[in-house]
Amino acid sequence: MEDNKQEGIFLNGKAQVIKMLQSMEINERKNLINLIKKKNPQLANELSQNSVNFNDFSRLETNEIINITKYIHPTILGMALKNLPIESQRKILTIIDKKYAEEAFITMNTFFKNQDQNIKRAQNKILETLSKIKKQH
Repeated sequence: MEDNKQEGIFLNGKAQVIKMLQSMEINERKNLINLIKKKNPQLANELSQNSVNFNDFSRLETNEIINITKYIHPTILGMALKNLPIESQRKILTIIDKKYAEEAFITMNTFFKNQDQNIKRAQNKILETLSKIKKQH
């Protein structure tokens, strides 16, 4: 019984750390994860994979952004980009294939019922896919 309680606290603590890392600027997050890596590389790797937030998406390497288009439908990307700053939207749309970008752009300029919920779901789908891709490499 005691083990389960401690295990639950550990999991909740990890989730809280991930949320904290997600709210940090990318450089601050990297610095903290590098410090953790010195003591616990496995934990640092897990935190790194799970602490990415969607605002980081436009800061990814060009090849990472292009790679995600192989796994995500353009409408999902378009929905996910809706509430990003215009400069981030432009950066991403100019990196990817023109036809794919045009389809994403159409979605970005269409209003949908439950739009905020759909944006969050699309962003989570992309983050989940990014995490899976990183685990494969």
